[in-house]
Amino acid sequence: MKEIVVWSGGADSTCILNRLAKKSSKQNPVSVYVITTNGDVIKQKKELEARTQLLKEFKKRGYHIQKRNIDLNGYSIAKNQPITWLCGLMPYLQTYEDCNIHFGYIYEDSFWHMREHFVNAFYSLFKMSLTQVKYELFFDLEWTHKNEVLAELKNAKLLHLIWTCEPPTKTERACGKCDKCKELRENK
Repeated sequence: MKEIVVWSGGADSTCILNRLAKKSSKQNPVSVYVITTNGDVIKQKKELEARTQLLKEFKKRGYHIQKRNIDLNGYSIAKNQPITWLCGLMPYLQTYEDCNIHFGYIYEDSFWHMREHFVNAFYSLFKMSLTQVKYELFFDLEWTHKNEVLAELKNAKLLHLIWTCEPPTKTERACGKCDKCKELRENK
């Protein structure tokens, strides 16, 4: 069974990737799908730098990870991240092996208000693809709080590598004021 993590490079998806990558092998690597859209250029640059550093660290640890970039050509399909990710994923899931697809939504995320619609949309689109491959969706952090994710990343010595700031400064530094910056500051 192939493991796929929809990976932003932020705390939650990196936590899931770290858990799965520990079990990876050359024969059975973890795949990460990075879906990029339009948005803040500085934020995208910092996220890319963080993902690059994390992949280097995972390689040093002997983890086996395959990365696939999915660029939506600068278009955000929706202002809603899960829907954008769903639309970005579908054309790339035409593999020849069964897959588990992991999303990093935590307990506090607003995603849970739309989970049923998201899952129904995924499986409806999947049925239209006419493939015989089986896909399962996993929300590994459903009952996990942000402070638990950050503690796990800190213990794994990965917390300093992630980027989570939403509105970085023009000098490419974390703003220190947004909710994500506050969460990191409280858990370092």
